[in-house]
Amino acid sequence: MTALEAPSDRPSPDPGSHTIDIAPLLRRLAGLPSVADRYLPFLATGRSVTLSELPLLSKSDLELVFPELLQQIRQNDTSAYLYASGGTTSAPKLSLIPADMFVPDILTQWRPLSSNDVIANIYSPGRLWSSHNFFNAVAAESGAICLAFGSLDDKEVPQWLEFFEQRGVTALDGTASQIAQLLEACARSGHRPPQFINKLLWTGEAFDEHTDRLVRELLPEADRYGVYGSTETWVVGHSGPSCSTNVFHTLPYQRVELVGGEIVITNIHPQAINPLLRYRIGDRGEHVDCGCGATTPGLRVLGRADTQIKFRSVLLTAEELVATAEADPAVRRAQVILLDHGAAEERLIVSVIAATNAPEDLTDTLRAQILSEVYRLASATASDPASFTIEIVSRLELNPRTHKTPILVSRPSK
Repeated sequence: MTALEAPSDRPSPDPGSHTIDIAPLLRRLAGLPSVADRYLPFLATGRSVTLSELPLLSKSDLELVFPELLQQIRQNDTSAYLYASGGTTSAPKLSLIPADMFVPDILTQWRPLSSNDVIANIYSPGRLWSSHNFFNAVAAESGAICLAFGSLDDKEVPQWLEFFEQRGVTALDGTASQIAQLLEACARSGHRPPQFINKLLWTGEAFDEHTDRLVRELLPEADRYGVYGSTETWVVGHSGPSCSTNVFHTLPYQRVELVGGEIVITNIHPQAINPLLRYRIGDRGEHVDCGCGATTPGLRVLGRADTQIKFRSVLLTAEELVATAEADPAVRRAQVILLDHGAAEERLIVSVIAATNAPEDLTDTLRAQILSEVYRLASATASDPASFTIEIVSRLELNPRTHKTPILVSRPSK
């Protein structure tokens, strides 16, 4: 039997043995022609194999083996959902998840709902998007009632909140951006805060400071329950009302490494279809003590590991631009917009939501501050100052499909 031992300096945050049997995963990967040459040698060793010896698995690797995985499960009569994490209609980034979506196993560790709850599910359904179906399944497995509603427009919020209250809704699920958008729409319309909601379930993006502040002000009694993962890994970890913000406790079958600060996942669940052995999820993280007092460390997610921008031949990161902007007390939130990327006329915009006491010259002073601190940008825009601007907006752009607020938006100019 081939065994794997987690490195002693990166302990798994879940209880239980640090030694796991990876032979099934190795056999599956060795049986996929696209990647077989990487894994066959490890099966032939006849000895224990450590994580650090195995190659990292990337998103492009999964895209490469996807047709072979699909063929395998069709031959095995395995039922599954096919979801997409992005891409285009001609080149989607697809993933296969067991029909039960691991929900029975997840709910042994994370139980946000009871049979007394009525949850309004405002994730967008359809179009290969997974979160709406996942939370419907969580509600069903918990014995709760689910209003499988879908996303709300701002103008609809007051009307539908009345509907939710009349139907006894006690919980709401959505992205942090959707939760913030709903609460902001309440405030703008003069509608009373929906304090009948005492549970908030979320996933898909960090619970940012803006949403945290809105929830504390308008729903101070609401408990928060989050899950972290991706369409490929599915749920990796969970958090509850006592947990530190954006800190998650790893499920027993999800093994987490930190490689150069990047989160790497090995899924040993026997029903997993995606053969995730040292999979680079694309986020940065760290192991920390959690405010809930758990004796094992939690996983704090620090943001994306792959948001570099090549703008006018200079490499930048969206994080450094946003962090510099938000360090200004006159800026509440910021987002990077890249227009016509790669074209001669490409432009970079930092969109900001200004504080109420922001000075009139904020766009000028903030632009100068960013150019001073992010010196590479100054050299890239010296010959064309209009290629980099600051814009004050009332709200940041949302991804129309996922309703998340991305740190970076790349699109054609309007």
